[in-house]
Amino acid sequence: MTGAARALLDLAKDFIAQSRADVALAREQIRLNDEAEAARRSAKAAWYRAVGASIEEVEIDLQIEEDAERIRRARQAGGPVPKPRWEASWELVDGRREGEGDEAED
Repeated sequence: MTGAARALLDLAKDFIAQSRADVALAREQIRLNDEAEAARRSAKAAWYRAVGASIEEVEIDLQIEEDAERIRRARQAGGPVPKPRWEASWELVDGRREGEGDEAED
């Protein structure tokens, strides 16, 4: 095997090793994100129980959070910001900006 071929083979091995490490790191990040989300949900459920929230109150709170997330995503994408179901959603995204929420929902 020539020196150039050996160097190319070594480069390919390094690339494969780095790719495997990147995949392992991504999997670990997903696992950690899942654990953090599970802990957040568990804490939220405990809070709902502690304050004696009704099913309706929990549902409204979840809708407010969902709307706020939709607003965040629309802002990040630079697209039109939909009108939330609950005005309280604006509080979770640092308020309404001029022209936001005027677009019809898809």
